[in-house]
Amino acid sequence: MCSCRKSNRSSGSEQQKEKAYYQEKSSKTGDVWDIYLHALDLAETKNDVDKEIVGSSSHLSQFRKELAEAGIDPEQINTYAKLPNVTRASNKIQKRKLEQGLIS
Repeated sequence: MCSCRKSNRSSGSEQQKEKAYYQEKSSKTGDVWDIYLHALDLAETKNDVDKEIVGSSSHLSQFRKELAEAGIDPEQINTYAKLPNVTRASNKIQKRKLEQGLIS
């Protein structure tokens, strides 16, 4: 798992090791299925609550940034690490909360 999702289960050094491993694996192999499966993992929510959906979208965005920094082909990032349904749901939630005055 990359650093885009903070985990209560692992320490900072474990997260750094996981990030380094994933970035190295992805950049060397270019395995699009690893990228896609990791993106799905980041998008997974325990409950369909607004906070988790918005957080998942943020995690995916950070993941795409990390992939780009690791030298992954932008086309592969857009195809396999971008999940439009998550982004749309997050944008809809944030728009609603903005209209309700819950966020500024």
